[in-house]
Amino acid sequence: MKENIPDIDQKAPDFQVLNSKGEEFRLEETLKQKKSLLLIFYRGHW
Repeated sequence: MKENIPDIDQKAPDFQVLNSKGEEFRLEETLKQKKSLLLIFYRGHW
């Protein structure tokens, strides 16, 4: 499992998901726009 956890200050891999509005979100595209970004990852299910 440790191999999937990035180190502090390590660049996050590009990914794409649907946001809460059903729109595509892609990390790389957002970073190109120089927007502020906070990523929060939750472990487990609800």
